[in-house]
Amino acid sequence: MKQINVIFVGLLLASNAFANPGSDFVTKNEYLAKFETLDLDKSDYADKEVSFEVYTDDRPKIGEGVKVFSGDTMVLQRIGKVVPCIVPMETWRRTIKRMIVGELNFVIKKGRKLCRHFSHSGTYHSDYSMLPSAGADPSGQTQTAIVWEKKGKFDFAVGGKANMIKKGAVEGKDFKYTKAFKSADLAFQRSIEYSGRSDALLTFVYSEFNDGLARDAFTREFTIDLNEGNIGGFKGAIFEVLEATNFEVAYRVIRHFPPAKD
Repeated sequence: MKQINVIFVGLLLASNAFANPGSDFVTKNEYLAKFETLDLDKSDYADKEVSFEVYTDDRPKIGEGVKVFSGDTMVLQRIGKVVPCIVPMETWRRTIKRMIVGELNFVIKKGRKLCRHFSHSGTYHSDYSMLPSAGADPSGQTQTAIVWEKKGKFDFAVGGKANMIKKGAVEGKDFKYTKAFKSADLAFQRSIEYSGRSDALLTFVYSEFNDGLARDAFTREFTIDLNEGNIGGFKGAIFEVLEATNFEVAYRVIRHFPPAKD
């Protein structure tokens, strides 16, 4: 990957803590010890109402002090929508016998989200196959749960009513409702990942994703030399490094990526 040094000397005044960014930069442990690890599941979308409207989600919040480990995403921009989800409170299993194919062993897993991607739909989608023995399923049927509600009780089937897995489920006892962020189809996403430290040199990886796939042409490695400053960034996103080891980094985002262009 092509390496690009990114040094924002003009923004050095943003942090007086880096007047001498040598060994003290690692050993003081003021920020790494107290900052929470960035959790991409805890985002502004958690406070948003389910609307199925596509919007841009930037993580983390500007000015929020967080930390990540080497190899983890530290800055993210994604386009998608907030969708409703069902989370089973126990694993549901059922074996159904068919004349031709024999036994089909279905499973809906405890704690794994089933999310509805469209309004006015009773179809929920999993991120795993609910018929593990089927292997790859290009049709997506084994990752689709059909849900019916009648008088406060819910039935769950995989792919269609013929594969009923759970009958009479009750909210609060058998499952709970939650929300999730679903990336829009063919949506453009971009991120910055922390790659580690060698002496005063911090390494990061910028990636662009399209429909969940990263292309080599849209992946770049860049660095920050702490002897020159502690402000870094790429493609318009700017962040301030507060503390770093080869294993983890504490930082704040100063500016997010600009809105993606069509």
